[in-house]
Amino acid sequence: MEALNPALYAEASLLATMVERQNQEYATALTYLARGEQLVREHNLTPLAMRAAFARGNLLANHGEIA
Repeated sequence: MEALNPALYAEASLLATMVERQNQEYATALTYLARGEQLVREHNLTPLAMRAAFARGNLLANHGEIA
């Protein structure tokens, strides 16, 4: 199913990242983020690249890895 619409799956992965981050489930959020970023790279989904970078920054900040 993912192969049919990689942009949709990438976006869903990034949304799941935000949900898990807000639930303080950082390991799960990182897993979703990694998959979303992978899809962005593999399919050259430039419009989603900024959203992925923003999600990574928020996740790292909330996890205490960015001061």
